[in-house]
Amino acid sequence: MIKRIFLGVILFIYIILLFFSACTSLTKKQPHISHVRQMDAIFKNYDDNFLPNENFVFLKKLVHYNEKDEKFCGPDDLDINCKYEEYATGSAIAIDYNKNSLKILTVFHVCGEETMEALSLITKLENGEYLYPDFKLKAYYYGLEYDAHIIDYDMDNDICLLQIDSEFAYKSKKIKVAKEKPSLGETLYTISAPLSMASKTTRFHFHGAFAGCDNEHLTKFDFCYFSIPAAPGSSGSAVFNKYGEIVSLISITLGPFPEISAGPRPYYIEKIIRSN
Repeated sequence: MIKRIFLGVILFIYIILLFFSACTSLTKKQPHISHVRQMDAIFKNYDDNFLPNENFVFLKKLVHYNEKDEKFCGPDDLDINCKYEEYATGSAIAIDYNKNSLKILTVFHVCGEETMEALSLITKLENGEYLYPDFKLKAYYYGLEYDAHIIDYDMDNDICLLQIDSEFAYKSKKIKVAKEKPSLGETLYTISAPLSMASKTTRFHFHGAFAGCDNEHLTKFDFCYFSIPAAPGSSGSAVFNKYGEIVSLISITLGPFPEISAGPRPYYIEKIIRSN
């Protein structure tokens, strides 16, 4: 009898421990309630609700760098002075999600390592080999920081697709790409972080007119053009029409005119999204 009571007590304690373990596990997976309420309240304050403000993503490209010796470090460099330092910033937009996986659209020169600027950082070592610096991408979405990973890119048209894993993926809207080009003079909009001006509680909106597309005279790229101001950090921000559809991305500005920007045609954006 005593043995049965003892075994019953042990079983009861075991069940209680399993229950609390399960509760703790569930609690850890749940989004922090105060954070969700804060972010939701911020995005509800915007009047232009056709723009997906909750989908905006601020990007930081970090490079492995030895500040003491003033040299770049490779991915396998174990020197204690090698740390990931901020190298560049950009803008992006979340376009789709599947459970906790969030797909993000930006430009290739923000996410990629094969840009001319990055190639200029290659250094020759004393043994004759070449060192290529190691980069990391950080994405700031819905007020939190995540590691971002490249899933596809189109270097010729300066387009890049990233992916992050976030418990807040469901908070983003699913964004469509416009099937037709805007009409000349049509007002277009962007959400971006020029000059790295970004925080979890701010969204900078810009607008301008569509000026057409050209693949011969203005630049060497087959780009579309807009009178939308941009600066370093604006690269990668999506350009929207009044229906909240993506018509392009901010890729470049034209020389001394930061009020004139350009980016890929919607056809190429839709193509890379469909293939992934």
